[in-house]
Amino acid sequence: MLEILLIAATILGGLAALWYFYERFFTVPKNSQDKSSLVSKKEFNRAQSEEYKERGRECIQKWADAISKGVWNWDFLGQAFEYYFDAIKYDPKHQHPWTNLAFVYHLIGEKKIALECLEKSRDLASPGTNFPGRNYKQVERALKRDTTLSGHPLNRPIIPENFRRKYEVFLTKLPKQEQRGQP
Repeated sequence: MLEILLIAATILGGLAALWYFYERFFTVPKNSQDKSSLVSKKEFNRAQSEEYKERGRECIQKWADAISKGVWNWDFLGQAFEYYFDAIKYDPKHQHPWTNLAFVYHLIGEKKIALECLEKSRDLASPGTNFPGRNYKQVERALKRDTTLSGHPLNRPIIPENFRRKYEVFLTKLPKQEQRGQP
């Protein structure tokens, strides 16, 4: 029961944050013609993408905490899939969700799809001294060595059938490239 209440509180908190964001940036203040607080669709989509990317990252951190205790938690990986797919739907040109999604595919043993995500991430990377990015390099190294990001051997169990059924859509195709619009 407590778990259900915590999930409900988390969902309500997320909805409240989205409502605040919408009110703050998409409505013109009463008695004002100042529209400088309005954001573009691109800015909104990037903010949404960042939000989902961070939620996915939190799931991976929870998975890492569980694995450090000897427990392989498939639920955290499934939730990470959902968040990274949503991040990419909002902003398909955002490099980091692609990198993180590659890592999730790596964790479950889907190396081919992980490499496709990593390639997409590299294509989206900005040129510079750290090209294609620190996170990209960590995930690429983990894929090559079949390890965790910290370099520990990855002794992954067989994917449970219930996980495979529930997340089948994520195991068969990459996110669509079209971009979601603002509400």
